[in-house]
Amino acid sequence: MGRGEATTHRHAFRFHAGTRGTPVNAVAPGVVETDMSNSIKTDAGREFALGLQALKRLAQPDDIGPAVAFSRPTTLVGSPATPCR
Repeated sequence: MGRGEATTHRHAFRFHAGTRGTPVNAVAPGVVETDMSNSIKTDAGREFALGLQALKRLAQPDDIGPAVAFSRPTTLVGSPATPCR
């Protein structure tokens, strides 16, 4: 799913869930350097991806967790929140 699609989905979820008071957040980190990132395994692909990034570095999987934990609501509908560890 692309960033535009994720934004559209987030807006739709916010529209429907917001009427019930349910917060909706999204994290869209861009290119993440993982084993599944085949497009950045070549020098040309890596340079292209770096050219799209504001910080001129590729996100690492460990960069994503804190952003998700930070954007997570403190309470969940129907159950108590469990802190991320």
